[in-house]
Amino acid sequence: MEKTSQLSQLSKRIVEFEKKHHLNDTDFALLSRLSVEKVHALKAMYALPDEEEMQMLEEAFASKDYRGVELKGPRILPCFCGPFDLEIKI
Repeated sequence: MEKTSQLSQLSKRIVEFEKKHHLNDTDFALLSRLSVEKVHALKAMYALPDEEEMQMLEEAFASKDYRGVELKGPRILPCFCGPFDLEIKI
């Protein structure tokens, strides 16, 4: 399958999933464990996911808990707070 077709199908799948489950991009990003920027790029068909990201997307599509996102393992989130950057481990 060519890249354009893959991107188009994935973009449609994300949009339809968000509509069906009343999720916004931030909710879907949390559910899939991808950044909001990555979700936007996938929906706009600017980027293809790598194997790990595709696995994360498939897990999100198969999830039954759309609001209570369970994080697997620690995550490092950037926090831009004034003149210095922090990393918050959750």
